[in-house]
Amino acid sequence: MQLTTSVYVIVTQLSVSFQHSTQEGHMPPAHLAHKNQSRETFIAWAQNVGPATKQQVIEIFEKKAHDEQAFRALKGVQHLRTTHGAQRLEAACNRANAMGMVGQRYLKSMLQHKLESDPLPDETHKVIPIHHANVRGSEYYQAT
Repeated sequence: MQLTTSVYVIVTQLSVSFQHSTQEGHMPPAHLAHKNQSRETFIAWAQNVGPATKQQVIEIFEKKAHDEQAFRALKGVQHLRTTHGAQRLEAACNRANAMGMVGQRYLKSMLQHKLESDPLPDETHKVIPIHHANVRGSEYYQAT
């Protein structure tokens, strides 16, 4: 494209297609850290906290279709370690893994309500039958 007068060319503009080209050296530290996130870095971080946390992180990754979708939840799990400590986070992950719960929201709720140290529900919980005159039992309903 050119803008001309009768004698002089005033402006010439070349048409160039736009492409992103961000050099890592020019990125702010927070942007560079975000760019360098990967499944391996999150799993390595979780291993430093403990085996239950590592298992929880792996399950969070498996729950998502793409690894990048899990990054925000995992940043939340990392924040839970900062606010509540590694021991409490590991205990919460252990409880969540035992109960089949996967996700940062479960861990956050468990830590806020201090449930990570509660005993796990017993899988062999036995129901004690109640003997009372008003309790009919299964035989009553089969008789009709």
